[in-house]
Order: sequence, then C-alpha cells, then structure tokens
Amino acid sequence: MPKRIYLFCLFFTLSFSACVSPAKKGSITYQTFIIWYDNTIGKEVLLQHAARENAEIIYDYRNFNGMALRVPVRDNVEHTRHLWEQIPGVLSVEPDRVMQLH
Repeated sequence: MPKRIYLFCLFFTLSFSACVSPAKKGSITYQTFIIWYDNTIGKEVLLQHAARENAEIIYDYRNFNGMALRVPVRDNVEHTRHLWEQIPGVLSVEPDRVMQLH
C-alpha cells in the first residue's frame, strides 16, 4: 500500500512539473515577436541588439526581411515592443500569435 501512495505522489508531482510554461526563466518572461526590418539598412543592428538583450533567434525569414525572436520582457509586452521598434531599420514589431484556418 505505501508503494502505491509513493507512486501516486510521484506521478502527481511529475504531472504538475510538466505543466510549467517553458516561456518563463527565473523572473523574466519571454515573448516571441515577429520583427520586420528594412533590407537597405540591414539586420546587423537588430542582431547586435538581440545579442545584448539575450534574445533568441527562432527563425530568420530571408525572403521577407524579417525575424522571429524570443525576447525577454521585463516590464510589459507593449513597452518591450516599443523599445524594439526604436531600433534603426526596424519597420514593424508584432507579437507572435496562433492563427487557425477553418
């Protein structure tokens, strides 16, 4: 009987640990943004800023001059979005969202 209780508790604990969101690391929340940039200016400044901010490049859209970045959000999403829009050459910063086709 105690073995069953132990196994139940172990299963219960592992089940809840699997439900933790991978988008949070410590006290910083991460948000994925799609960032479009001007090809004539290039993406070098954007990449330098991403490296300084510890942003992770999810995907580089080479045909569309855009990148998907997982960005640390310290204050709120809109403030972070506004900061990334101020980078020279950045045309648009949009939060990534799931879209379903019917």
